[in-house]
Parts: sequence; C-alpha cells; structure tokens
Amino acid sequence: MSMSLVIMGMAKNMAMKQAQEFVKKKVIERWSQYRADKFYEAFLYEVAKQADSKFQSASLDDLLEKIGKRDTATSAIWDAYRHVCLSASKEIGPRVIGLLVAEIVQEDRTADESEERLFQAAENLTDADFESFVEYLREARSKPIGKPLRFARAHENVYQIEEQVSWTEYMTGAFESPHPINLGDSLGLWAARLRLLGIILEDRIEETHKVADDSERYIDGDKQVRIIHDYLVVKRECDRLMELVERAMEVRALSEAVG
Repeated sequence: MSMSLVIMGMAKNMAMKQAQEFVKKKVIERWSQYRADKFYEAFLYEVAKQADSKFQSASLDDLLEKIGKRDTATSAIWDAYRHVCLSASKEIGPRVIGLLVAEIVQEDRTADESEERLFQAAENLTDADFESFVEYLREARSKPIGKPLRFARAHENVYQIEEQVSWTEYMTGAFESPHPINLGDSLGLWAARLRLLGIILEDRIEETHKVADDSERYIDGDKQVRIIHDYLVVKRECDRLMELVERAMEVRALSEAVG
C-alpha cells in the first residue's frame, strides 16, 4: 500500500510539472506573444504613418528612439501594454490598443479618462464582440432614427432598439409594467460590456394617448394605447471606438495581405 502511494505521488508530481510546462509554453507564452505581436504591428504602423506625415525627414527608427527617451511616452506604452496582456480578443483588441497608444505617445501625454475607458473596452471585448459591434453600428447608421427624443442629446447619436405597443380600456384599464431594457439581450454581449464602461447608454420614452371607438378600424369602445420607445445612446467615446476598431480591421487585412 505504501509503495502504491509513493508511485502515485511520483506520478502526480510528474503530471503536475508536465501540465505546468504545457500551460506555460503552449498556452500562456504562445497566446501572450500572439497578442503582443498584433499590438506591436498596429503601434508601429501608426507611428510610421505619423512619421511620414509629420516628420518626413525622420526615419521610423529615429522616431522610436525619440519616443523611447520620453518618460511620459514609455509610461503610456507600459500602461497600454498591461491591457494587451489581459485582452479577451486575440486580433482586434490588441491592435486597437496599439493604434490608440501610438496617438497618445506622439502627443507626449498620458491617456485621459475617456481613453482609459477605450483601453478597457479593447481589453474586455472579444473578437466576436468587435465584429458584432461594427456590424450593428454600420446598419444602425444607415437607418433614420425611429422617433426624435424629447430632450437634447448633444454630440450623441441615438438609435431605436425596440418599440413596445400596449392597449387597454380607456379610463378603466391598466397597463402592465414594461419589461426593462437589457442591452445584452437586445444587442449582444458587446453592448452589455460597453454599457458597464459607460461608453453607451440606454434610454426610454413612453407615450400614452386615447383612441376613440371606431368600428371601421375594429376598435370596440374607447381605448388607451401606450407606445414605449427604447433607444441606444452612443456617446462620443463609442464613435471613437468604432473608428479605432475599423482601423484595426484595416491593419489586420493589410497584415494578412503581406503575409
């Protein structure tokens, strides 16, 4: 019995070491490096573009050397890279982070609160989330808003998500409570994640009015109708995220074309 326990202990110890080595080499190092490569690719691409447009006499190496000498820039890159390490996305998120931090370091500053939320979005969303996010906004932008809001939404785009229509007897009837807005259920996980970061919001407008008895329209007796409009409110940060994601997709396409 004791010998069996010794053998089992040795086997478990060996299996644990093999498992640790497997996870370290084949999982953590592999996918960490993969994400890092996408980050470097987008960062260098954006820096090179800026070098061509702003510093035509400077090479990319010269510009990177200048960036490396600035504590503000290197600190901003380090802060951004931490998000890459934890990115749920393998392709788009790391590239979004690379593009955004390239803009920041070339302005020799640190990220503001709005940009920090964008970094968090790039960390939290998966590649599937980004694809769904872009698909939804492209389609939403192609359609006019269902109904204008009764209040000003300066610098924010608003898209109708859903319309709920309920009928009841006039004066004597009562409406049931409307179901709450759930952006995750209505639009997908990307919306729930961006909602938590405050990059998008939901809003609701309720209208109630009387509809008179009208036999030709098959309305038997006076009725009361309630129309509830649910809206997605897209803040400016979301528009910027959309721009970054589309650029990240372009960088990915260029990278795949180069091979």
